[in-house]
Amino acid sequence: MTSLTGLRHLTTLRALHVDRCKEITDLTEVGELTGLTDLDLNGCAGIEDLTPIGRLTELTRLNLHRCRAVVVDLNVKGVDWRDLSPWPVTGTSASCGCGCPN
Repeated sequence: MTSLTGLRHLTTLRALHVDRCKEITDLTEVGELTGLTDLDLNGCAGIEDLTPIGRLTELTRLNLHRCRAVVVDLNVKGVDWRDLSPWPVTGTSASCGCGCPN
């Protein structure tokens, strides 16, 4: 999979698991999935910008393991990073905590 184009219409989707799709870089479509509670982007190394998921007010689980390019912006409006697991977030940017060289 190289793109998430077309997902925006699945507004009742509760969980999305995209595993090791290194070509995916844009989460704009995911940001329209307002019912999403579980987002797993394990190994999607091309993702850098998490701004689109700021609209996911129902999100309770976010897995960014092996998303080496991601820098968490704790000011993304609408996301309470403290409530998201298994991602431990501290300070103004964070690594995934898995020991990988982010």
